[in-house]
Amino acid sequence: MTSTRSLKRIAYNNKSMNDDLKSLLLRLPTPQFVWCADFISKDDFSLTVSRIIIDATAGTFEPEPWLIYHDQEHIIFYDSDEDQWYQHDVVIHPYETYRNNLKEY
Repeated sequence: MTSTRSLKRIAYNNKSMNDDLKSLLLRLPTPQFVWCADFISKDDFSLTVSRIIIDATAGTFEPEPWLIYHDQEHIIFYDSDEDQWYQHDVVIHPYETYRNNLKEY
């Protein structure tokens, strides 16, 4: 779990993140806290190949707590203003993993 402020700040500064994905993440309406699950490359644990972001403030019966998902070929996101899902087909190369709450020793 993380604040969207931190997540968006790190995304903004991530030079290896796909520009389309970065733009969507920065413009996406989000609550103050989200769950961010990064799926990493089996060859390099510092690279994200897929990500899911979920509304951490959503109630148990919230119909759409999912905010955005991407793999290496698609970005799927929910527009709460239009109550609609969108899919953007784009190649997304692995990028630097979000590590705000996980510090190395």
